[in-house]
Amino acid sequence: MSDETDRSGYAPAISRKAPVLRERHGMTQKQLAEKLGYATEVYVSYLENGKRRPETEEVFSMADLFGVTVDQLCGMNWTGERRASYPGPAMSRLMPSAGAATIVR
Repeated sequence: MSDETDRSGYAPAISRKAPVLRERHGMTQKQLAEKLGYATEVYVSYLENGKRRPETEEVFSMADLFGVTVDQLCGMNWTGERRASYPGPAMSRLMPSAGAATIVR
């Protein structure tokens, strides 16, 4: 994965939510980095600034640390509302026949 900002999928949502959740839990970037197994806060800084996309295991670890679901951390159901269209770009690549479908409540 390049260090370029990921403008699709779940990374932008995590970049927005990670600092909010980290601060709610009274953690510094360094403390979160240590809990994720990193020696310095550089990884968390890159993550929060959209310069790095988290690995799947890190997404699960962060969700567990913050007491939220992976869906909430990745941009679904953050405010209790669902996205207007699903599957997103990543899912569409996995399922070429899947277009943007409207979710009915």
